[in-house]
Amino acid sequence: MSDDFSNYIVNYFYILILLIKDYPSLLAVANHFKFKNRLGSGANKNTF
Repeated sequence: MSDDFSNYIVNYFYILILLIKDYPSLLAVANHFKFKNRLGSGANKNTF
């Protein structure tokens, strides 16, 4: 069981590292859409 668990941990960290390597681009896309939605809402249009 400990071997399965260690394999799970290794796979988890491997996926986590891949996600972190892609994180800046994902964050940029998310912020871009969030910013567009904020501007499109009209309430905060003049705060920029």
